[in-house]
Amino acid sequence: GKCVITLGDDCQLQRTVVLCALEISDIDDQLLVLIASGKGADLVPDVMLPATKLHEHESMDAAAKRFISEELPDLGGAMHFGASRAEATEKKSKLGVRSVYLKTTYPVRLRSSLARVGSAQNMNQECFLAGEVLSQVQPLEVANRRDGKRQLFAWLHREVFHKLSACAAKDDTFRQWLENYSRMKPAGSGSDNKQDEAEDQEYQAEKKDRDEESRGTAYV
Repeated sequence: GKCVITLGDDCQLQRTVVLCALEISDIDDQLLVLIASGKGADLVPDVMLPATKLHEHESMDAAAKRFISEELPDLGGAMHFGASRAEATEKKSKLGVRSVYLKTTYPVRLRSSLARVGSAQNMNQECFLAGEVLSQVQPLEVANRRDGKRQLFAWLHREVFHKLSACAAKDDTFRQWLENYSRMKPAGSGSDNKQDEAEDQEYQAEKKDRDEESRGTAYV
């Protein structure tokens, strides 16, 4: 993963990760959210706002533009950026190294005439099943990414997004839906195995960072 290692004020190692997140909403106030990620046929629940780490010497604005052009599906229409908000969270890794996550979130309003299939606005309060929600949406995926990663996106109402995020890790219907999707939409083939292995290690490191940061932050 991409991070900066420094000495903190207490002379202990500190790992700093800088993230750019996008809160993209449409005219129906649905959010474009990440719902799953993985490599090949191995997709796992990964529910959060789309986010990317900053590259070396990259500004936050440049990271947002790169992320939209290279890692998000084509959404069509015009995007209007609002004022960003910044936040910091701190955690300790399993190895005891303090990790600080500096995240800037851009609210983005998408103006588009394209029809989108999203979640129902009001789901059953007492029996919320991820598989039922996902059966209503149209997953979006960037095909044939150069890094070999797979990420699924979907348009969800805010309330549904928060509920799905809360239940993703323990809802068996979510994993079953992903297995069915992988069978219907298999990953592309023909890439170099050694390159795949290196990229997979980088992917796992980046996913761990996003998971750790998202567990300490509630999106509102």
